[in-house]
Amino acid sequence: MASEKEIRRTKPSDQTGITRKILERNRIEYIIVKEGDTYENLQKELDLLPFELFRYNGLTRDSVLYAGQELYIQPKRKKAERGYPVHTVKQGETIHSISQMYGVKSERIRFMNGMTPDEEPQEGQNLMLRKKLKDVQAKARRVRIVNEEKEEEDEDESLQFEFR
Repeated sequence: MASEKEIRRTKPSDQTGITRKILERNRIEYIIVKEGDTYENLQKELDLLPFELFRYNGLTRDSVLYAGQELYIQPKRKKAERGYPVHTVKQGETIHSISQMYGVKSERIRFMNGMTPDEEPQEGQNLMLRKKLKDVQAKARRVRIVNEEKEEEDEDESLQFEFR
């Protein structure tokens, strides 16, 4: 899973006096939902517009918050941070859960991996998180061609050596 760090604490809320940890992953701030949190009180506490929590986290207005849930308070990125080029899908993981793990937009993960909007990954599948699958496949193909050409050159040189 992507690295994370605590970056700051919010100022105490006027109503509760409680401070909340703000964490960071992939250079994006997020929080951990506490028992009793609602979208409305989080929007007020974090000074967000009503739609932002839903949009940043790929949620709908009827999505239910639960304690321990990670909620991004800034837009996700187009690719994972360096060091996380690929994710191997584990049982029960979805594009949404993987998107939350790495702070990468769900639609970008689908795009990079040639998936349809309603397609979910299979257990054991490797998902590209930084480059499009086709780009990686094309590079591998180019490397394979260069290696084959080098092998042919080596064979030609050895044949020439034998004829001398």
